[in-house]
Amino acid sequence: MPLPGLTAILSKSYQNFEPTQLHNTSIVINGEDFMGLLSAGSIFAFGGEYLECMLKARKVLDAFRDCSVTPIFVFPGLKLFQGNSLKSRLIKRSLTISEYVERKGDFSTDACGSPLMCPRQDLIEVLALTRTPCIVVPHRVIQSSCALASFLDCPVAGTTSDYFIMTSKNSIRGHSIPQHALKFISLNHFDTTPLVGKTSSECPTEYRFLSAHVFRPEASDLHNVQPILRPLLAILYGTEVVPFTRLPNSVHSMYPKDESMHPKERRFKALVQWLSQYSLNIPKPLEEVSACYAGNDKAGFFREMREALPLYVYDPQEGENLAGELNIPLPAKFSEGNNGDTLEDFDSFIKNQNSEMPEVNDLFDLLRGNQEQTENFLADWPPRLVGALKRSLFAPSLLAAVYGDGCLLKQRIEDPNIPLSVHEASLPIRVMHYRLLAGLERRLGRLEKLIGLKPLAKEYVRRGDKLVTYEIPVEPLVVNLDTQQTDDVLSTFFHSSLGDNASEPEWLFAFSMTLALFRNYCQTRGDIYIDQSPIILATTLCAVLTANEMKSVDMKLCEHYSERASCIESEITKEIGESASAVRPYRLDLVHEYTEIQLIYSSLKSLVNLIDSLMHLSQESQNFHFLPMWVVFPSGRLVHWLATHIESQAPTKRMHTVTRYWLPRLYRRKDDTSVAAKELTQMAQHFQYLIKTSSTIDVHLSPINYEVKEICLPGRLQKQVGPLLHGTLPHDQIVSTQRQLTPLVSCPTTLSDRTNVSRVPTCALKPYPSRPPPNRGRGSRGRSASSYSARLLERLEAAEKLQKS
Repeated sequence: MPLPGLTAILSKSYQNFEPTQLHNTSIVINGEDFMGLLSAGSIFAFGGEYLECMLKARKVLDAFRDCSVTPIFVFPGLKLFQGNSLKSRLIKRSLTISEYVERKGDFSTDACGSPLMCPRQDLIEVLALTRTPCIVVPHRVIQSSCALASFLDCPVAGTTSDYFIMTSKNSIRGHSIPQHALKFISLNHFDTTPLVGKTSSECPTEYRFLSAHVFRPEASDLHNVQPILRPLLAILYGTEVVPFTRLPNSVHSMYPKDESMHPKERRFKALVQWLSQYSLNIPKPLEEVSACYAGNDKAGFFREMREALPLYVYDPQEGENLAGELNIPLPAKFSEGNNGDTLEDFDSFIKNQNSEMPEVNDLFDLLRGNQEQTENFLADWPPRLVGALKRSLFAPSLLAAVYGDGCLLKQRIEDPNIPLSVHEASLPIRVMHYRLLAGLERRLGRLEKLIGLKPLAKEYVRRGDKLVTYEIPVEPLVVNLDTQQTDDVLSTFFHSSLGDNASEPEWLFAFSMTLALFRNYCQTRGDIYIDQSPIILATTLCAVLTANEMKSVDMKLCEHYSERASCIESEITKEIGESASAVRPYRLDLVHEYTEIQLIYSSLKSLVNLIDSLMHLSQESQNFHFLPMWVVFPSGRLVHWLATHIESQAPTKRMHTVTRYWLPRLYRRKDDTSVAAKELTQMAQHFQYLIKTSSTIDVHLSPINYEVKEICLPGRLQKQVGPLLHGTLPHDQIVSTQRQLTPLVSCPTTLSDRTNVSRVPTCALKPYPSRPPPNRGRGSRGRSASSYSARLLERLEAAEKLQKS
């Protein structure tokens, strides 16, 4: 639940961060934020540079090892978006789709959307190979990573601004900052290049370290706000769950006078100053804010608060449990003391802080950390299935469709001229996930956990120029562990007898099935011949080339692919200059198809792993073996330009061109000529096997019956008034015109109660009289007018029209 612009606000002062050297220590890392960091700087427009991402990850892990730093990665298992959190994301996605479609016909390499980022399972496999600790937690990764770092007394690293506000359940009881306060390192302030230091000038011993900056809450404005009130500060500032709240007049009177300051920064500083007054009367700010609401609005306010407040409180006890699961030696016990009153004294003081409003007391209990436990959807799951989830062997994002309020499928780089989203190609495979999970819970007698099936699974996805909901009936599929094997279940799903399709190397058949499924899906658009399809030929060739280099993959291979892509691009650009009828330089339709193939491959891999984890070890699939995504989809840029060039050839000559011309030119040559000749021959055979097998596989998927509903979002969308400090603020905000302001709100009456301050002119945030000026009729020329003057103006305008006619 990011806090828009907070990172930029706190980063303005160097005093808020302390330089530190990471050496011979542990560090807990938010795995999702780390994946985003690996993707930063990559070219997204071609569908993903996964080889580059994995090489970056290996380089960072090598740097950790050189500096004796032990990283511990924490990934989320299930991301549940509910209530306002879901609404805000739907609004953001709807706005993104609208902007995306508006750019139709004007795409460049900066096209919006995102690739599959750094594939999580690939990263976890790399972590396993390097014996780097990692864990998948059932729910909130930010709270879990904070708890683990707090328990181990080591830094926690991420990019999400929530970490600045996160408060320990124990520190809420302390008057001052606890002795073992959370040590947050923003990955944006983290240098992964090892440096050399010396222990002392007298007895110098060199050591290697990583340079970072640790956030110092005691030196920032947050020091003036009680830990128990910091979650409230975050919500009043504005989050995704609660994008805007009304504020009392006393807060607006504290806004800084500097109107050149961004509205978000002025709001933050005013809230800090206001909340710092309530160190001895903690319920008071909640009472004052709730007084700005009345009737149904007040009930909605408390509902939003109950949803959002617990997200900023973590329990150190969870950290001890996670450390036990990771088999990490437990540190000596410590108590989160304080520099002022004793824990017991202040705890007693807190308990005596009560309000006359029951709703405020309920929120106060949440601030104390007395929150309801989230139901564990892993309850009664077989150990093999739990282990598969914690290794991300199957897609955890799909769990939200059956265990939550719906699965918001990520927007990929796709062609808006194609009405159906890229996710449509893998829809039958996703539905098979839902059926298997529903069948599992039916067998376990735990159907009440499937809160998403009522009785339909929901997916939120682009269709045309709109965001829509797919409501999909899910018939539970119960697997018979006594008589069935994974391949039997898959044969029924494909309506095809798989038999024994073991290939050498093993990965060929799974990739052939991916191409066959893509071929079947594309037949809805027209006939497709695999041996003539530019995107299939280019994708297959790059997969064969990279698989051949698996044991010797390095950054030079990545550079080799980049150079070849640049050469092809230059050649195509030259042809365009010579011929007006040549193909367009950037082919978004090819990127669309390339993304569909990726999604089919990753979904099929997830499905096979899910079924395997439901079976006994001896019943696992014998036909399907998958390579990592970075091997079969190494470089979207190379695939794009290669497919563009192949399309310029005659359809009947494309297969021959790929094997005879492009294969030897894209191959990274070996010094030994005999080895090179052998490898080229072998790769040509693998390529021909893939094309032939995928052309002959007979696959028929049952059609999916589902209902499409357009999402009607309340209010209207507005674009941001301007970036805050290098554009750190997002473009998703809600402006609702459904409700009117109450007289208690210190804002002009032209603003609604949901208006986000980041979009409001600075002058509008000054205190206004509580009684609005009387409404008066306005003449057609926009001037204040009485009834007589209005009639007079109408006559004058009528006379002017007659003269003109």
